[in-house]
Amino acid sequence: MNGPPRIPAGNRRLSPRAALRRPATAVLGDRTLTVETCDVSREGLGFVAPCPISPGRRCDLTFALPGGGGERSFTTTVRVSHSTYLARERFQIGAAFVALAPDAAAAIDAFLGAA
Repeated sequence: MNGPPRIPAGNRRLSPRAALRRPATAVLGDRTLTVETCDVSREGLGFVAPCPISPGRRCDLTFALPGGGGERSFTTTVRVSHSTYLARERFQIGAAFVALAPDAAAAIDAFLGAA
């Protein structure tokens, strides 16, 4: 069979993910939001925001990954894929990396390998 790999029903992810619960910052134009990361994969990141963010919207996300000797912060552009209401001022946001720098990609790979 040719074409993209089949993905099991209920799981649209193409790569492993790991829990990552850390404070982070999302910048949408001139607005800065304090958010909390939930999980990370090579393709993207999940986080909780105080307000919905429209699917398709791009934002700059700064987050930290633990690693040997401490945490390293990375800033990357993400594209929101979904925004789900959880509770008052809590929205689950799924976002895909738009352009991931090689050092950030290597840190995520190392983090996923250690998780």
